[in-house]
Amino acid sequence: MTSNRSGRLTSWPVSALAVRAVVLLAPPAALLMAGLAGSAPPPSMLAVVVLFSVGFAIAPDSGFGLLALVSVIGWWSVVDDGLHATVLVAAVLLLAAHVAGLLCSYGPPGVALDADLGSLWIARATAVVLGAPVVWVVARSLRDNGPDAALWQAGLLVSVLAVVAVAATLGSGGRSAR
Repeated sequence: MTSNRSGRLTSWPVSALAVRAVVLLAPPAALLMAGLAGSAPPPSMLAVVVLFSVGFAIAPDSGFGLLALVSVIGWWSVVDDGLHATVLVAAVLLLAAHVAGLLCSYGPPGVALDADLGSLWIARATAVVLGAPVVWVVARSLRDNGPDAALWQAGLLVSVLAVVAVAATLGSGGRSAR
C-alpha cells in the first residue's frame, strides 16, 4: 500500500475514493430498494441511514457500519413483501458496503487499495453472493407453507448475535488479511 501524506480527497488514489464511495452509497441504496418492494422508507429513516453511512465512510473501524447495515436490515424485516426480488439487490449492496468498509479499514485514509487484497475480498464476496439466490428461492417456496416470518427474523437475530459473540471472543488482537 502506498501512503498518501496529503489529507485532501482530491489527492487520494481512485481505489481509495471508490471504496469510500461504496461504503457511503450502498446502504442508502439498499434501503431505497424497499420502495420497489412497495414499502418506501420515510425520509427520516433514509436520513438516519445516510448519517450512519457517512460515519462509516469516515471511520470504517467504528460501529457506524454495523448501525448502517442493521438499520437497513431492520427496515427490510418489516417490508410487506420482504421476499420481493429487489431484496437480492439490497443484499448485494449491503455485502458490497461491508467488504468496502473492511478494505477501508486495512489502512489509513488516502492509501491506495492493494490489488491482491481487493481481489481476495471480492472473490470471497462473490462466493457469498452466489448463495443468495438459492436462499431466496427456498425462502419464497416456504413463505406460504413454511415457518412463520418471526422465525426468519429470529434466525437473523441469532446469526448477528453469533457473529458479535465470535468477534468479542476473538478480540482485536491482530488482523490477518488471509
